[in-house]
Amino acid sequence: MTLKIFIPFAFAGIALFGLASCQNDDEPQAPVQEEQSTEMTPLAEVLVNVVDSHNNGTDGDSYILYDASTGEYTTISAEDYALLNTFADVIVREDNPMSRAPQGNGWVKGGSGKGKGGAMKVAMKLANKLEKQRDFEIHVEYADDGSFTVWYRYV
Repeated sequence: MTLKIFIPFAFAGIALFGLASCQNDDEPQAPVQEEQSTEMTPLAEVLVNVVDSHNNGTDGDSYILYDASTGEYTTISAEDYALLNTFADVIVREDNPMSRAPQGNGWVKGGSGKGKGGAMKVAMKLANKLEKQRDFEIHVEYADDGSFTVWYRYV
């Protein structure tokens, strides 16, 4: 190889090496955003299980009850909830008729979604909103298209 052909190849190699190894440390780097934790909270786990069991054939709406003193979640069907609510009304002797979740009695819409991903989003939203020191109930209401709406209230 002659010197005339070698010099352009050598120059091109040095230029490519220089460009590839250049780093500009003078400019501040953009702050790295921390990704939200994908770890499921207990509430997210319970809500995902409720939605998943409904999608696998369980009929009817569901309720999730939270006991702040023990930190435990209990899942019951709408029929069981109505029965327990009737017994509670007899014991406490209140004249409030049982009504569906969205119809008053302190129920607040917590969100809507579809599938496990939607359940996780709603659960994460509720986990940040609900007070951990208070007992609450969650009502999951299903639509014919497979979507669900979550309602909650403090008890």
